Amino acid sequence: MLLLMLGAMLVLMRQLEQPETAAFLNRIFSSPAEPAAPGEGEAPAEPDARTDVAARREPRPPVPEDGPWAAVEDNAMFLDAEHEAWFLLWAQAKRYTPEELNRQAIAEVTYAQLVNQPDVYRAQAVRVRGRIVRESLKRAPKNDLGIREYHQLVLAPIGGGDWPVIVYALNLPPGFPRGDGLQEDVALTGLFFKNWSSPDGEGMGLFPVLVARSFNWHAPQAAPIAKTGGADLTGVRIGAGAALLAAIGFIVWVARQTRRPRTAEEASPDFQSLSSDP
Repeated sequence: MLLLMLGAMLVLMRQLEQPETAAFLNRIFSSPAEPAAPGEGEAPAEPDARTDVAARREPRPPVPEDGPWAAVEDNAMFLDAEHEAWFLLWAQAKRYTPEELNRQAIAEVTYAQLVNQPDVYRAQAVRVRGRIVRESLKRAPKNDLGIREYHQLVLAPIGGGDWPVIVYALNLPPGFPRGDGLQEDVALTGLFFKNWSSPDGEGMGLFPVLVARSFNWHAPQAAPIAKTGGADLTGVRIGAGAALLAAIGFIVWVARQTRRPRTAEEASPDFQSLSSDP
């Protein structure tokens, strides 16, 4: 029995020498640590990236409810009383390049959002996407900003709408086409002024109006022409010509079989009656 007790004692002494056993006994017999005070021993939290971006964005002052902006009336034609607010917005637009204005944009908006919530977007930078179908040059009223004329752009918005969005720009991008019958897809940012009501056909149209110093646009690049070697390609050309003639004949036959008159809903909108000289 004594030998057994002596052997057990030796085993216990060896076990106590193990680090795991010492740590276990220390946790049992030591007093519990006091909770650290809030903020003590903690690394400072990293700033939220989204909050950091918002902090760097230039604050947009709210539009005052009195003064020149009180004269702005939605769903109406341009009024003489709105000229002061009109050029206050132009003074703001002249300070921003397209890239700077893009950074100020609230979001990409639709025609319906501008028409239904004009007070939310008044004098704010908003991004619209669509196809510019017409450009014309308009003379500006007398003002202290030195603005003599600006370009009026008719933009058919993506997402639908009964009528287009009207964008006024001081400058066009280099190489941008002018006149009627345009088909230029753009995503541009402008400052929202009001919903302008103007005669359109037999009724009155409702057109959200944006202003901008300019906008980004890149001319479409033509596909490069592949260079061929000096081998005789006469047979290839004859075969390609025959295939092209066969394809044209097939297309003509299909068109004749499926031709039908266009309905009023399918007709392109008429923008010829749009004009503005605010």
